[in-house]
Amino acid sequence: MAKSIKSRKELQTVGVVVENDPEVLPMAIVGLLLEKIRKCGSFMAIPNAQKRRSMKRAQHDMNNKKR
Repeated sequence: MAKSIKSRKELQTVGVVVENDPEVLPMAIVGLLLEKIRKCGSFMAIPNAQKRRSMKRAQHDMNNKKR
């Protein structure tokens, strides 16, 4: 029944795990979540230097707004 559910967007597809072994089930669910995260693309590696620049810029902007 779950496989037949249609989603509005590609990222909203319903993942289905068919397992009877309780030891395997948690990792199967984690695998589905990882697949969904990879499809989404929102968790991309960002270099530390770029993160630092971004944080410094945000701090500078916040300090300027207080004045």
